[in-house]
Amino acid sequence: MNFTSHFVWISLKVELFENIFEKIKNIFWKNLQKIIELQSMDSLHITLYYLPKKLKNSDFQKIEKIISEIDIDFWKINVKELNYFWKNIAYLSFENTEQLDKINNIFKNNFPKYNKIIDNSYNNFIAHTTIFKIKNYKKFLEHKAKVEKTFSEEISKLTKENIFWNIHIYAVSSNTSPEFQKIIN
Repeated sequence: MNFTSHFVWISLKVELFENIFEKIKNIFWKNLQKIIELQSMDSLHITLYYLPKKLKNSDFQKIEKIISEIDIDFWKINVKELNYFWKNIAYLSFENTEQLDKINNIFKNNFPKYNKIIDNSYNNFIAHTTIFKIKNYKKFLEHKAKVEKTFSEEISKLTKENIFWNIHIYAVSSNTSPEFQKIIN
């Protein structure tokens, strides 16, 4: 597999999101693929830091060490709401993300050479989980209210759960649809 990048991310417990994905599929029904592209259920995550296509062995080992030293209380982080990046990405936002901001800063401070990667270069880190990409915004607007109502109802259930699994380094191939993502540590 030809990987296009690597990430440090927190995996989410997929089984807690199955109901949401089924309801979203039902909203769009036969037009799903024309209007949106769902994130792969197998790789729901919060990206903590973006890494390059090729990682030096020394950097990989340093990243593993940092991950092993991270102490995070997942119960303090809550799903907040469905939000959008521009008109093309729907994502879950989180509240009480100070711990995640701190982890992002640890990686920024330890790997300044990777801060030039576009997604690391923003001033404010936004902890989020991409749910789907919007392929046809005009058609999406016809379903937006139903989608948001569904998320509002389902998010209230998620606040009672620890939705997080673990922190890993992932290798990603963006040349497939949906992206292929693989744990490498």
